[in-house]
Amino acid sequence: MQGTNRQVKFINQNNMQTIMRNYLSVFLIVALMASAMSLSAQKKAKIAFTANEQDMGEIVETGGDVSVDFEFTNQSRVPLIISEVTASCGCTTPNWTKEPVAKGKTGTITVKFDPKKRLGPFNTNITVKSNAQSPEVFLVLRGTVVEAPEKIYPSLLGKIRWSIQNNYLNFGQVSNKEVKTMDIKVFNPGKENVKIGFTRMPEYMKAVAEPPTLAPGEKGNVKVTYDFALRRDFDYVSDRIFVTYDDVYDANVWINAGAVIGEDFSKYTAQDSANAAKIAFESLNFKFDTLVSGQEVSHDFVFKNTGKSDLYIRKAQASCGCTATVPPVEKIAPGESNKIKMTFNSSHKQGQQYKTITVTSNDPKNTRIVLVFEGFVKASK
Repeated sequence: MQGTNRQVKFINQNNMQTIMRNYLSVFLIVALMASAMSLSAQKKAKIAFTANEQDMGEIVETGGDVSVDFEFTNQSRVPLIISEVTASCGCTTPNWTKEPVAKGKTGTITVKFDPKKRLGPFNTNITVKSNAQSPEVFLVLRGTVVEAPEKIYPSLLGKIRWSIQNNYLNFGQVSNKEVKTMDIKVFNPGKENVKIGFTRMPEYMKAVAEPPTLAPGEKGNVKVTYDFALRRDFDYVSDRIFVTYDDVYDANVWINAGAVIGEDFSKYTAQDSANAAKIAFESLNFKFDTLVSGQEVSHDFVFKNTGKSDLYIRKAQASCGCTATVPPVEKIAPGESNKIKMTFNSSHKQGQQYKTITVTSNDPKNTRIVLVFEGFVKASK
């Protein structure tokens, strides 16, 4: 029995020795691997960028290529070698330090961006491959491509560019009781501060620059408010807004603001429309015989109020200064007829002539009616 116990004890001791040897082998293998990895890591460089992302801000589309630099440092004893740099967009061309970068020294990755035909925001990724511990590093280049100032601000009025075409601010169709405000973008293309002001404004208009002074390259906004109730007019109207820079008035620096004013029928009910005035012309077109340049011709456009309320001719506006109109100034009662006299002066005119008169009335269904006056004018002997 004792022999058996000694035999079991001997076997257990052998097993323990085997287990210990196995553990020791594993430990040695792990230690060797860790040492090898440590040695491998020591043989790799370490790259550190000053910034991994750069925002280029706004870039003018027609301004040509723009470049930025991503600077990096080698933070290891092993020389740093950049093997490849690629961009996610064909609009971006990278260039980089080709020589090995020693410990503590810096290198540069220069990225050139082409903004042509790339309006709007952009976000480009740049992949940097090297012998660093992190073999790939990702950089980001972002910004926004904008149109050239000449496109955004086509009107150059003195020192400031304005976002309106041909110095004209169009308020469009409005009612005679409306107050409307429109915005104009402005830009200072110069090298000095410019204070924007306004002068000789009529009582029914107001203009304010925000901010009142623009620094070089700064953008701003001008709010123009037009009170058409105070304007007391109908159909096409226009007014000049004279602009001052640094409190200096220049008669050649102005904006033309225009609108087509119609009567406000917004609160009319179906019954109101049924009981309203109604204008009916006998003819909307008159053709005159051939004239010799310098002669005049007149015609009466006859109309009748076929409605149930008094008819008022608000305005009769000719398309040319060569044409004079005489509209009735009194009300036209229901059932009554009247006329608008048109006289055409052919002085300094030759060839086919086509003139119009726009008649504005309080007929809610025919607020504006266009009358046509046409014919041929031959040269005088």
